[in-house]
Amino acid sequence: REMAFVSPLGSASGPESLSFRSALSRASSGRLKSRSRRSTWSLPRLGPAMTATSPSVRGLSFDYFKQTATGEDTPRLVPLWRRIFSDHLTPVELYRCMVSESDNTTPSFLLESVTNDGNAGRYSFVGARPVMEVLAKEFDVAITDYRAQRAGKATESSAKRVEGCQDPWQLMRDITEQLPAAQPEGLPRTFTGGWVGYGGYDTVRYGEIESLPFEEAPKDDRGLPDLHMGLYQSSVTFDHFEKVCYAIVWVDLEDFDRDLQRAHANGMQQLDELTRVIQDGVLLSPLSSGTVDIDPSSTTKFHRSAKANMTRAEFDKAIEQCLYHMSVGDTFQVVFSQRFEREAKVDPFSVYRALRIVNPSPYMIYVQCAGCTLVASSPEILCKVKDRVVTNRPLAGTRWR
Repeated sequence: REMAFVSPLGSASGPESLSFRSALSRASSGRLKSRSRRSTWSLPRLGPAMTATSPSVRGLSFDYFKQTATGEDTPRLVPLWRRIFSDHLTPVELYRCMVSESDNTTPSFLLESVTNDGNAGRYSFVGARPVMEVLAKEFDVAITDYRAQRAGKATESSAKRVEGCQDPWQLMRDITEQLPAAQPEGLPRTFTGGWVGYGGYDTVRYGEIESLPFEEAPKDDRGLPDLHMGLYQSSVTFDHFEKVCYAIVWVDLEDFDRDLQRAHANGMQQLDELTRVIQDGVLLSPLSSGTVDIDPSSTTKFHRSAKANMTRAEFDKAIEQCLYHMSVGDTFQVVFSQRFEREAKVDPFSVYRALRIVNPSPYMIYVQCAGCTLVASSPEILCKVKDRVVTNRPLAGTRWR
């Protein structure tokens, strides 16, 4: 399955440098307090020496929030954020501070990166508990909306089924277009919130339904949704270069009938809770220490018992079919594979931790979805967005590059 990682909430101008002068100024206004095994500075509220345009408080100021909310674009989503020292916490630790090992059904994600030259990527992303989920199985689509519940306007989430939906991707686009986001200065030019999840290989059929109908799809022996995406309006972005992390909450003004005072107060409450998780650093489940007893660069083959989804004879026959289609010009390249599976009692997050050690890659993902957990480490991009420019590199065998 392919990872789908879309950011409709936009990005803004690059983060301004956090000087030690401004950092110490903030710290001196607070008090040192100890929680669990960590010592952290409490974050002061806006004071006379800290203006609404200061980089360190711009994401908190009601005046700036109001200015952004009433701008010419009249956005529906307006962010609040804090920049926090991140040298006391890793993305792996923060994920375990947000989601416990036993909580393996909560939609959540950890996205990390190591460049091809061995350097750590600049950003890592952590999030849990989206405000909306979209699940699709062929043309049967289910939408679960938690926004009213979290805004205090309802006691439970709302759920509805959209039967006969011809294209869930277009449905998500329609939802996104109803949520225009502000573009304030101060947030990093990267992912700060939006859709995270997966779209299975068969979701290509939504766009090619006449030539690739679901009726002709191979037998589904997994029973998983074809698509599961979550809309995250709160998340944490680690900037490893600046040594800070951004705790970000996007406030939906319509949830508060565009009452900016109430919207800001509710957003600050959510931001305070997220900040507290980061500052306390209390793990909800222990992270066991591990050792690497294999040489990742070794050519030695490690054999483990695993069950394949085809026999050797079936595999050889499939290879012959691939060669035939290439010889007659139906395709110029085929990426053929088979699936291996084995039962294991180990926590999937431990598998991810091991994978990021033995196979560090530019695109490392841990995503909990409905009925499955995705663990991956890939060197190839499918698409990326930088400075509002989308770069698409089709997978090998799908089209000419």
